[in-house]
Amino acid sequence: MKSIDSTITKVLFLIMATPTTLLLAIDNHHFYRASNFFFIFNEARLERTGLTSFDATIAYGSTHSARTDCADLCGLKCKDNSCNKRKIVDLFQIYGAQNIQALSKGVPGKNLSNPADLALTNLSLVNGDNCFGQLAYQGKFSLLEANFFYTQNICNGFFWQAHVPLRRMVIDDIRCCDLTDGAACEKANNPEWQTVLNFFCSILDKYCLKLEEIKQTGFGDASFLAGWTHSYQNTEILDFVDTTVRVGILLPTGKKRDPDSIFDIPLGYNGHFGVPIAFDFALGALDWTTFGFHLGALLFADATRTVRVKTDLSQTGLIKLAKAKAKIEKGLIWDISAYFKADHFAKGLSLLFGYTFARKRGDTIKDFDCRYNDETCKDACFVNPCCVDPCIASTDCAWRGWHMHTLHFIVEYDFAKEGCFLGPRISFFYNKQFGGNRVFKTDMVGSNLGLDITWGF
Repeated sequence: MKSIDSTITKVLFLIMATPTTLLLAIDNHHFYRASNFFFIFNEARLERTGLTSFDATIAYGSTHSARTDCADLCGLKCKDNSCNKRKIVDLFQIYGAQNIQALSKGVPGKNLSNPADLALTNLSLVNGDNCFGQLAYQGKFSLLEANFFYTQNICNGFFWQAHVPLRRMVIDDIRCCDLTDGAACEKANNPEWQTVLNFFCSILDKYCLKLEEIKQTGFGDASFLAGWTHSYQNTEILDFVDTTVRVGILLPTGKKRDPDSIFDIPLGYNGHFGVPIAFDFALGALDWTTFGFHLGALLFADATRTVRVKTDLSQTGLIKLAKAKAKIEKGLIWDISAYFKADHFAKGLSLLFGYTFARKRGDTIKDFDCRYNDETCKDACFVNPCCVDPCIASTDCAWRGWHMHTLHFIVEYDFAKEGCFLGPRISFFYNKQFGGNRVFKTDMVGSNLGLDITWGF
């Protein structure tokens, strides 16, 4: 009977230790919320042959604000009444106010017999001050996010890991403020400006733009990682020195951004394949204290996408009329974390305090695909990309990179008992974003459920 049980255990372990095509690195750092700290990913992996771990997190956050250095036009005021370099502004001022006066400048193929194009062209000729023809959008961003991990140790320190995120994004409470309608502006009643406001819905329709709320649910980018871990314990001063190395592939399984929806956000990294590399290092002392570090990078492959592009240097904000196919070189993301953990200091209770700095480099438009233009493409809203200056398009603040500072507070209880092959865990966390540039100011609070299985054979 004992032999049969051992055989069944081995078969189950081999099934779980074999990667399948369903488990497709890691989709974590984004401009729209504070970075996550995952025990199962940011800590060094325990070196134990056959160890299986399941982890599932769920977290929520919302905000009306963003941090940016792009909102320098029209005298936009910081929410904290300061004029420091990193302003806290309304959510959709992250790339500055919407300069409607410059919206049609440089856009090829305008038809002046069309009232919408004629109104925009007349507006662009008006000599107004720096707040003339400006709109500022406000709104609320909400995120409910789940993350699923499966980690399987093989032998000799080698393991593999799969990660799949699931996100529910909502962008609502959208409002518009006319910055021209203020005491500082002398042309609030300008007839060309009033005409554009009256035709604004027609302008958006002509260029296939949708000014709408966003409610979307779907998977982010799935990941598969291979790793090696080692715990060195032959030391008299420290309890252990742990090191873990991971490398993998990120698959673009998440929904891409709709270029026709002004406020849309991709659920992953917008159609780019990625290669993640991570290194973890931890020191243990006094039987309960751990100091750890995590260093990671995510490199992306180029991808051809449909994008909205600037056609004039004075254009700012989220709305662009020109749309074209372009090859995008996505900037890499790198992060570094440091943490202190009181590990099982009171039976199964652990506390962690950590910090993460994440930075994404800017994207680059490498090449426009001139096969797609307003004559050959079925989408009548495409413009001929051969008529668009890539140098001007690349000055868009939305293509620039971002960075973020996050503090992590985590409390975990481990229910594992000696001699039992099942070890359930539960934790609660708070990720506090306290600094950054060109990022939404979204803190996240959530919980993690984990299960460790120690196979015996």
